[in-house]
Amino acid sequence: MGYIKIELDKVNAWYGDNHVLKDLSLSIFEKSVTAIIGPSGCGKSTLLRVINRLHETVEGARVSGRVLLDGKNIYDDDIDPVDIRRRIGMIFQQPVAFPHLSIYDNVAIGLKLNGFKDKAMLDKMVEESLREAALWDEVRSRLMDKGISLSGGQKQRLAIARAIALKPEVILMDEPTSSLDPVAGAKIEDLIINLKRNYTIILVTHNIQQAARVADYIAFLYMGRLIEFGPARRVLESPEIELTEKYLTGEFG
Repeated sequence: MGYIKIELDKVNAWYGDNHVLKDLSLSIFEKSVTAIIGPSGCGKSTLLRVINRLHETVEGARVSGRVLLDGKNIYDDDIDPVDIRRRIGMIFQQPVAFPHLSIYDNVAIGLKLNGFKDKAMLDKMVEESLREAALWDEVRSRLMDKGISLSGGQKQRLAIARAIALKPEVILMDEPTSSLDPVAGAKIEDLIINLKRNYTIILVTHNIQQAARVADYIAFLYMGRLIEFGPARRVLESPEIELTEKYLTGEFG
């Protein structure tokens, strides 16, 4: 299956007294797409937030267990969560374009905050990121236009360009196409498939067909527990757990 980029070991997560993730252990393989599926409220988005240490930013939230990135626990005392969020980028459900910033600065903002000042270098990295996000040809002549002038699908690719400008190793995507029309969603799916050549991708989706199209591995969560994990085709076509089959055939969820 390849090199394990992220290893979750008996991870538990709470919001106050609400126990959201329960003894979850899971391996995420490098330069692959792992789709996290399951009904609403099963902990999918919380899992992403635990992996890049956003979970702890919520008052009353806490985590136990280990999340290993290249074998190192990201919750160790000597780890800077800001560094983890640079190495593990996040794409949210609603496309985020900073309204007061140009298309160029929407991509460059993370670079500038991380100390990049050389204009030629910024120009190069912004162009490379927009190309990698399959957006350069659509915006190259209007980089100084506001980011909010873009369509929903373009804004989502802009958010992806902003994330990859910082050269993360892992990209987390939380329902990245749920607010988009089918054509824009298909472009994001094509982009996901291309991006896995350079990045490890974890995708939360309610769309089983989308998981079938883009995922190499599938993890099925139910009520905060990992029910089944394996190669996408095997899980979708011949699940080993009855509960997985019931979810995939629409008996609940």
